Amino acid sequence: VSGDVEASVDGEDMSVSTTSGDVKLTGSMEHVDVHCVSGDLRLRMKIREIEVGSASGEIELQLSAAQDAESVTAQSRSGDVFICLAPGLNYQVMTDSRSGDILSRPATSGNGREIPVRVRTLSGDIRIE
Repeated sequence: VSGDVEASVDGEDMSVSTTSGDVKLTGSMEHVDVHCVSGDLRLRMKIREIEVGSASGEIELQLSAAQDAESVTAQSRSGDVFICLAPGLNYQVMTDSRSGDILSRPATSGNGREIPVRVRTLSGDIRIE
């Protein structure tokens, strides 16, 4: 519940929830679900599907998505969201911030089907590269 989580992982499914503490993950996973009430989320991963959320904290995702990637979803109530997407793939980027700046690369890049990237904050900036 309370405390930092730091791990290098490799597998299929992973779910992490904390009340108070930072989460730092590296590795390769099929499905990742990380939620934090108060703390920063920092993930450097090869993923197929990822969903992260934070009530109060920054979210930083550096993704090297597989060709069969399905989706990226990030939500924060009051915290900035930074996502570095894997190059060479096609993305459909959807962003929403009630009181923050949005800086996003073009909605599509690369070839093939579009991988949906959904990012929402209530009061925080969004940056997608």
